[in-house]
Amino acid sequence: MYREQHWETSSKNYDVISLGYEVFKPLIGITPNTYKVKRFSTNKLISREFAKLGYKSRVTGKDLIVHVGINELRFRQTESSNTSLIGRQILKNKHAARKAMSGAGLCIAKGELFKKHQKKEAKEFALSLRTCVLKPVDGKKGIGVTVGVSNNKDFETAWDKAIAVSNKGILVEEQFIGGIEARYLVVGNKCVAVARRIPPHVIGNGIDTVETLIKKKNKDRKKNPHLRSRSIKVNQHRLSNIRNQGFHLDSIPGKDEIVLIDWKAGFSTGADSYDITEEVHPLFKEIAERVSLIIPGLDIIGVDILAIDHTKEPDNSNYIIIEANTRPGIGGHLYPSYGKPRNVARSIVQHSLSSMPFNNIKA
Repeated sequence: MYREQHWETSSKNYDVISLGYEVFKPLIGITPNTYKVKRFSTNKLISREFAKLGYKSRVTGKDLIVHVGINELRFRQTESSNTSLIGRQILKNKHAARKAMSGAGLCIAKGELFKKHQKKEAKEFALSLRTCVLKPVDGKKGIGVTVGVSNNKDFETAWDKAIAVSNKGILVEEQFIGGIEARYLVVGNKCVAVARRIPPHVIGNGIDTVETLIKKKNKDRKKNPHLRSRSIKVNQHRLSNIRNQGFHLDSIPGKDEIVLIDWKAGFSTGADSYDITEEVHPLFKEIAERVSLIIPGLDIIGVDILAIDHTKEPDNSNYIIIEANTRPGIGGHLYPSYGKPRNVARSIVQHSLSSMPFNNIKA
């Protein structure tokens, strides 16, 4: 049986402003990190760490192939040839993953899966919730996901967006209000890094309009190799979010006033990262590690957790697991917008070598 959580929430306007204050307050007055590196490649970073240990590699198509003695180890981004096929298939299907995580006693949001022909039922369920999230059941990288759906118009737009990505089904989940999203990177069943995902936003200075602040923010993002090609773009859904907070693109927010552009904290759509590896409560790291133990062979995974406070002990009411995947991006850990960079490529390489059979035999 699902261990689903349900929350009583206040008005949407209040929640947007409240979330902005709680999530972004630590960023006020802090200058984002800048890096000399202009671009980065996951394959190159992993290959470089292997080379430091004396192992040669080559790239064939999308795969990085590493020669380890008489064996070969393959990577497709951060997914390795040691990854369990069944584990990958389960995590790729968000509905199956929900069942697996709930069965392991982990908290997930209240939600239901609907097929393409069940739009009417999906809408009825979605509008029974104060606010919800629609996502393709087999989606990835946040494509087709809409957060903050609370009325008929929002639902129609979100449904069409999700259906355009997948015909296998749409998940409708209650939105966890007031939560802070963080990506927990687990390598070899051990959490090695945690990065808070900060939704797209701007911080007012009392001078510039919202539109100008977005342009300035995009200019800053170009100084980060992980974010340089991932600018903040404004669409109708985001304009609605901005209006719900009492702003327009030509509004001038007061000094240190937060304007939340989107609930969804995807790096590709404008989010920032903040390393909190040393700040999170150890039990949250254990939760992420438990996800990696649900199915044998989940050697490198990213676990996305929403929590009221990642530094406090988790319980059944203050967090949910959004999802987990077997090909986690590592740019947010290597080049965080704020906080300490983590060389997680080295952790991946060290674990992968320790997992190889006969890794001490030379060719």
